[in-house]
This record gives sequence, structure tokens and C-alpha cells, in this order.
Amino acid sequence: LPSSSPSSESISTPVSFETSSGKKHVTSLRKLLGIDDKTVVQLTFGALQFIDTEKHLQSLLGTQSLFFRVLEFYLKQRIARLGILTELLRDASDGTPHSTLLDTLDKQAQLNNSDHRGLLQILLFAACGPVKYPSREQLQYLIENMGNERFVQQVVQFLSEQHCLERQQAMEALLSLFYSRLVVNCSEYCLILVALQKHCFFAEGNFNNRRLPQLTGLLCAEVINLNSAGPSHAYFNNNDFSILKKFVMDLSQQVVKRREKQLGTMDYSSASEMVIDSPESVAIFSVGLLVKLNEKNGDIDCLELGNKCGAFEYMHFLFTALLSRKP
Repeated sequence: LPSSSPSSESISTPVSFETSSGKKHVTSLRKLLGIDDKTVVQLTFGALQFIDTEKHLQSLLGTQSLFFRVLEFYLKQRIARLGILTELLRDASDGTPHSTLLDTLDKQAQLNNSDHRGLLQILLFAACGPVKYPSREQLQYLIENMGNERFVQQVVQFLSEQHCLERQQAMEALLSLFYSRLVVNCSEYCLILVALQKHCFFAEGNFNNRRLPQLTGLLCAEVINLNSAGPSHAYFNNNDFSILKKFVMDLSQQVVKRREKQLGTMDYSSASEMVIDSPESVAIFSVGLLVKLNEKNGDIDCLELGNKCGAFEYMHFLFTALLSRKP
């Protein structure tokens, strides 16, 4: 998504950034974030927008506090842009200025000969794309120029936390996209499931909260568009549905094995009270239900798969958690 930072033409580089401490500040952030020097200067002014820069800039350049402040500003701006996009998707009425913006973003890409898939591409990559963590050389440079190993450890931990929040916000935007704007075909749903599977549907990560796997479960239900279930459902209009059914059957076996393994590590008395995150079980159940509604003698027993994968238990937990969530 386009940056919301001021344009490079609107900011002249102050002399302070040409000093040794200024160069250290610019180079450290450039090496860590992979951005150019002018962008570092823009971000620095953005992070210091409520501070008298003429009075304090020189004393702050080269310090850990300013480095971390600019890093925080950069990462939170990325999440904020995704948040704005989420709100635009929630109110995407035709003919409004922001619907025109969404149309422009959508026209930037197509998938499998389907036009207007730019938003899907942007948000799916933001939610499931690879995260580039700092290399050993980058970390060594920070240790040598910005402080000690403890400070660098704090930077790496903060990067990890913000990447998780960015994925979470992208997942919320995807959910809004499927709810209000986009109906995907079968091959695109397969693509989404494969992207989520690369991260184990975010069910095995060590997150501070369970919001990300919960959103994944909702996404798996929303994207299949059960509201229009019937012989004319989009998934039945090509040969990819047989591939999807096979993928779901293989996925169900993986979920059952993981579920049995995790239940085996719990105390018997508490196992019935603990819910194992299994958002992919919602996808399995949804596909099974779609088959059941459209094929009288379907080869997938959705009730059996749902029970084995813990879909009903997880959906109860999911909606209970969402409904009780404080605003």
C-alpha cells in the first residue's frame, strides 16, 4: 500500500543528518528496514511531529530512543494503513470516493484469469507472506553502532510482535473483503487454504492472544459463501472442486493427528475444558457441508469430519470469544 509519509520533495535534509550521529541513525534504519536515506529522514520527522525538532533533533540523533521511536512509527504506520483499508471495505458502497479507491487497487492484479483481484493479492500476501527478519550482518551492525545485544534483542522481539499484529490486521481486512465485496472461485479458495497451511492456520504459534487463529477460522467459513449453496454455486462450475475435496480430506487427517497429540499431553480432567485452536476444522466442515447440500450421495460426511476435527467445539469457542470480546 502507498506510504502515508510526506513526499521526499517536501522535506529538505537538515544539516544534522550529515553529522556522524545523524549518519549513524540513517544508516542503521536503512540497513534494518531496507529503505532509502530520504525515507528514513521522512520517518524521523513523522515520529517527532509533536517535538520541537529544531531544538532537540541534534541531541536525539544516534540514540537508541530515537532509533526505536522511528522504528515503532514505521511499523505502526503499516498496520494503520491496513486498518484504514479494513474500514473502507466495511463501508464499500458503490459510487463513493473510497469505493473508487478500492476499485483502483483491485484492478492492479488478476488471479487465474479472474479480473479485479488486486486487493486479494495485497491482503493475502500481507497476512500469509514470508516475514524477512534481520540477518546476522544486520544485527551485528546494530550491536556495533547502536548499543548492546540486549537492545538488539528488544528490537527483534518488537519486530516479531508487530509482524504478528500486521498479519492480524490483514486478516481482518481479508474477512471484510470476502464479506462485502469479493466472491472467490474454487481455485482461489484452494490458493487461500494453501497460503494458510504454510503457517499451520496460525494455530501452532506462540501468540499473546488467540485473535489471529480466531480470525482465520472466521475467514475459512466466510470465504466459502455457504449463503449461495446450490447447484449454481461458484465452486461447482469447474473441475477444481475435486482437487479441493482431496485437499480437505488430507487436511482433516493432519488436524486429527495434531488434535490427538495435543489432547494426549493434557490432564484427562482438564482436556474436556480446554479448546485446541483448529481454525482449519471450520474449512473442513464448510466444504463437507457444501458437498452435503449439493450431492445427495456425497463422498464426504461433514458431521463425521466435524466431530473428528473438533469443528463444532471450536466454532462454539470462536463465537463465544468474539461475542464476549470487549470493544
